Amino acid sequence: MKTFVRFFIICVVFTVFSCSQKENPEDAYLEVSTNQLLFFPEGSSKFITVSTNREFSAVPNSPWCTAEILPASKDNLKITVSANNVVGKDRTAEITVSSDGLEEILTVSQLAMEPSISVREKSVIINENAGLDFTLTITANIPIAFDLPAWIHESGSGEISLSGEKTYSFAASALNADELTRSGEIIVHPDGDYLVGNIVIPVTHNKAICTFRIATYNILVAQWTADRAALVNGIIQKYDFDIFGTQEGTKVHLTDITVGRGYAYTGGGRDGGEAGEYSAIVYKTNRFQLLDKGDFWYSQTPDIPSYG
Repeated sequence: MKTFVRFFIICVVFTVFSCSQKENPEDAYLEVSTNQLLFFPEGSSKFITVSTNREFSAVPNSPWCTAEILPASKDNLKITVSANNVVGKDRTAEITVSSDGLEEILTVSQLAMEPSISVREKSVIINENAGLDFTLTITANIPIAFDLPAWIHESGSGEISLSGEKTYSFAASALNADELTRSGEIIVHPDGDYLVGNIVIPVTHNKAICTFRIATYNILVAQWTADRAALVNGIIQKYDFDIFGTQEGTKVHLTDITVGRGYAYTGGGRDGGEAGEYSAIVYKTNRFQLLDKGDFWYSQTPDIPSYG
């Protein structure tokens, strides 16, 4: 009789323990290695890892994006997008990854063009007497970030123009009493894993008042001899003009004045294109950057070579 009682108690304990295990299974979990993927316009495939102790599903909400589960692979979810043939229009889809009541959303973005960054300004000169604020005009189709010298901080950004440009505002701290000048670099780079190179913008900050010499000069094309060329170039060198306008100069004369002398020029021939005499603007390339250009004629048809 005693032996039977002991056996019965053991069976009861075992039964209770088994029921407890069934009622408290291992908690389900679901993790994805990333929640965002970016694709270039040509389309391709990428792999991510879904970690879970249950079976899972992956359902895209757009037909140009597919998801394939690869059970035997560590990177067990393959995302494929087709080529983006919609000119100028990026697109976005979502993939819902589900497992035993748990859910993760994977955002898939595809660009309409290759990623790019361009900055209008090639350098920045801060003249403390004129102010400590400056701007950079940047065109980019991907997120960007800045690496700044310790004495410069970003102070805001403006609206995007019709051309896709965006103006970013910066400010420099004032120079110390014993400082006359300093220099550094602003590095514009992708904010993320994009195959785009960094852009380096040199920055110079000084206390000097910015002055430059301006002139206008008639080259006298009909009298352009070796002596005349030496005289004109000598005057430019003597007065060290920073920017000057010319009259009666053809491409030949303007090339003679500018090549190898640190100058460039902008303008058009009065007979169209590079033909004929120019009313050119010549400028030092180490002090000025050409941002825009154009010609007009004093006549009833100002947009074409003409007389008024």
